[in-house]
Amino acid sequence: MVGSFYKIVRLLSFVTAVFLPAFYIAVISFHFEVLPLELSNQVKNDVNDIPYRPLIEALILEIIMELIRESSIRLPQSVGQTIGIVGGLVIGDAIVSAGLVSNLMVIVVALTAISSYVVPSVELNSTIRMLRFPFMLLASLFGFLGIVVGVVILLIHLISLTSLKQPYFSPIVPFQPKAVYKIFYAGHSLNRQSKSLPFNHRKMKREKMRIHHEFFSIKGTIFFTTLYHSDRCCLHCLSNTVNHIQPT
Repeated sequence: MVGSFYKIVRLLSFVTAVFLPAFYIAVISFHFEVLPLELSNQVKNDVNDIPYRPLIEALILEIIMELIRESSIRLPQSVGQTIGIVGGLVIGDAIVSAGLVSNLMVIVVALTAISSYVVPSVELNSTIRMLRFPFMLLASLFGFLGIVVGVVILLIHLISLTSLKQPYFSPIVPFQPKAVYKIFYAGHSLNRQSKSLPFNHRKMKREKMRIHHEFFSIKGTIFFTTLYHSDRCCLHCLSNTVNHIQPT
């Protein structure tokens, strides 16, 4: 159950890291009606003081986060973590106080960055960071419709890919119910083909001694065989030399 829980957390983190900024931009730009009345009034009061569109806010904060991430990677580990934390806090507070971005946008970008760190693969993390920007642009232009169109295009591209002559989206496409169940549930299999054998120290020691004796016996055989053939070659050469000596 623990493995299944962490699998679901990673999947949710993947979805959040890709779509949360785009969802926020779509709501602020086109779909205020999806928010409760009290929350929408608070969001409007917070956003009205910002002099430009939510897309520009998100781009500013995303670029700042990328700069902090890259600088923390290239600095020593002890200094890099400090720079990442202190730089994020100081810059976030200063940029909100200056009225360049809203408080909600800072929260959204921070949650997006944290969600992207949950994904264990470095290559997938880089892909998430690149996918985020097209979805933000589509959400700024068309709202939820743009996000849906972007998801459809992305799915079509992923379904058409193959890896080692296997569909990239397997087992979802083609659909395999048992394999899809294993994606979300990491429980113990009832019919395991192999079991882990207990470690036997004495048996392992005897096996090492047997390999050791076999190795030296083979090495000694090769040595004496080589010595025997070399002695025969020397005697043969000596006899040929004696036979070719002319008596004086």
